[in-house]
Amino acid sequence: MSTREEVNEYYTSKDMLSKSGAESPFFLKALTSQFKEAQTNIVVINEQDPTTLDLAIRWLYTGEGQDRTSVQPKVDLFVLADFLAIESLKAKILAQLNDYLQAGAVRFQESLPKHTMLSVIQVESQTVDSIFSIARVAYRSHSTPFAELRQLVLDFVANTRYLFSRDEYFLQLLREVPGFSVDLFELLMTNEWDYRSGVLASTLPTQCSSCLRSCNFYPLTWFSRVEYGRFEVAGLCLDCNHAHRQFEGRLNTAGTSHSEETAVCHGTRE
Repeated sequence: MSTREEVNEYYTSKDMLSKSGAESPFFLKALTSQFKEAQTNIVVINEQDPTTLDLAIRWLYTGEGQDRTSVQPKVDLFVLADFLAIESLKAKILAQLNDYLQAGAVRFQESLPKHTMLSVIQVESQTVDSIFSIARVAYRSHSTPFAELRQLVLDFVANTRYLFSRDEYFLQLLREVPGFSVDLFELLMTNEWDYRSGVLASTLPTQCSSCLRSCNFYPLTWFSRVEYGRFEVAGLCLDCNHAHRQFEGRLNTAGTSHSEETAVCHGTRE
């Protein structure tokens, strides 16, 4: 029985629930222990959505559930499956969410050569909403099961090359989930091949990309493709950085403290 805004009663097989220990230790313990549920054959489940509970009960009976296209119901069902300890259902939902996000990442990358980055991000605004439907729940709990949800959203951002971080709507939602922000920053600094180097450059350019002088301080750096499959770190010296404020970069704005640093550019071009 589920109680929230309404009370639903489910007449189910005690044998099916109590012998489904591999599926739901929650029901197995409730119906075979010394608790009153084992005597009354009534299990009361409080503060759960009846529609979501319907899907969980159906899964225990048939191994099937309603394959909804929207992400939020899947996330809600994952939370309930974790509460009821239905591992098989959790695995199914994780696989569905992974397929959905991976398809979105593939669609995003395929669209980039044909459209501007910002227009692609705007088209994918529904995917952004879905990402944060998952992230809000994933970062609400620090238990192990929810770490898999956290990994799903981090993988999506990495697979879209972190370009969503340039979107104001994405950043607005990101401020609501600070734990997600911290994990994204850590992910930027590392990768699966070498923990010492990530998406952010860990080395300095050898010269300014504009004036071509060697410098001891580069307030703006980026990765520049020099040939297919090969990139090198490029950057601007302090003087050229002041002269090229139109370069896209959120930290590259007038009046920031790093712009007032003193740097020395050598007088010879390389």
